[in-house]
Amino acid sequence: MFLSILVLLFQGLAFGIRLALANLQTLFLDIKQILQFLLPLWSWTMPIYYPDAIIPKNILPWLYLNPPFAFIESARSFLYYTALLS
Repeated sequence: MFLSILVLLFQGLAFGIRLALANLQTLFLDIKQILQFLLPLWSWTMPIYYPDAIIPKNILPWLYLNPPFAFIESARSFLYYTALLS
């Protein structure tokens, strides 16, 4: 139940970001090319590919500013710790 609510909230965040970017794309036609460059960089700044324990302590507050970070960490802790408890 918790994981489905978390996924629904994450989809809401993604939908909101996409709506904002779609509105910007009607005004600025180069948004598509900019996003093709920035999305892979943004993907590598999220701790999907690596644990957040290897990030230096002085950079960690910047990671908390990344909007999907809370969803990723919540899903990871739910999946890992629920599996460990059962």
